[in-house]
Amino acid sequence: MLVLHLLPVDVARGAQIFAATLVQDANQSGPDRHELVVLFTSGPGVLPAKYRLGVSPSALRRVGFSPLAAWRLHRLISRTRPDAVVAHGGEVLKYLAVTRPPVSVVGHAIGVMPSAATHGGRRALHRWAWRVAAVVVAVSADVALQLTGELGLPADRVRVIPNGRDPQHFRPADSAPRRARLLFVGHLTASKRPELFLQVVHRLNALGLDFDAMIVGDGPLRASLEGPASGAGVALIVDQHDVADVLRTGSLLLFTSDSVNEGMPGVLIEAGLTGLPVVTTDVPGARDVVLDGRTGSVVPVGDVEAVIRESAILLTDESRRAAMGAAAREHCERHFGIVRATEAWQRALHAAVAGARG
Repeated sequence: MLVLHLLPVDVARGAQIFAATLVQDANQSGPDRHELVVLFTSGPGVLPAKYRLGVSPSALRRVGFSPLAAWRLHRLISRTRPDAVVAHGGEVLKYLAVTRPPVSVVGHAIGVMPSAATHGGRRALHRWAWRVAAVVVAVSADVALQLTGELGLPADRVRVIPNGRDPQHFRPADSAPRRARLLFVGHLTASKRPELFLQVVHRLNALGLDFDAMIVGDGPLRASLEGPASGAGVALIVDQHDVADVLRTGSLLLFTSDSVNEGMPGVLIEAGLTGLPVVTTDVPGARDVVLDGRTGSVVPVGDVEAVIRESAILLTDESRRAAMGAAAREHCERHFGIVRATEAWQRALHAAVAGARG
């Protein structure tokens, strides 16, 4: 069986990392062949994609759709004749909804959509796109509930398969850093709220805590963060492709997202496998990964004081960090290892293909 996995761009972010890891593990563990396909150019490639359609992110794409991307995808599917095509996210699923290829389509729902997207005309468009998929895989129960409840997809076509990561790659450091280090790892966008991370660092410094702080990532807010980060003594690292190496230098991960488009943040799994406790906002999927009070702390999205309080507790208590980190490694290895995710995906893909052939 040949399976094509579609991604919009080639960047080292959550959904792309998971898709690449899934493809690699599936190719190593079974007879089926899985290949990555990237629709749009986005600078130097970092993922092992077999096919790059090379479509420029032109004005047509910025308004929501590129006929050229649809045409090139149609030609690729006609030429390679896959048994199934996986659309990792709604951005690529719409191209399959337009072209309607004669193969089994599996949609991968990676985040909860904003409420505006589930009402009126936009709701109709999303329902139309997702219904092209014979099977829809949601990363968390929160995402599945939106698909079946707000978009009205049939429950028997929706499966929950959590994100997964390789526990051999994301592994604990050999020893704890000499000085506690607070980390922010993620795309520098408004929804991830890196400015909240800087606010927390400023408040923790005012309390006299002894720690380092580092932001690792890139994005549209990078330029506006450089000055405030420097003023707060926070290192801003942009050119870092291997997140695992960064996580092994840390003591605590702070995840500050406001929940828009979150489904099950991969960095929470990566931190857990690395043996790091996490202080995270209560976004969709967070409580599946972070066991509040056992592997970290889950706080309300709008409660800045709670973020500061929980971060201060963990930064000043090395033994508590160590215990939570060990529990996080055990929990994430058991529930979010890539092997477990791959096996579930293989069952979903074979069910989709068998249904189409039946």
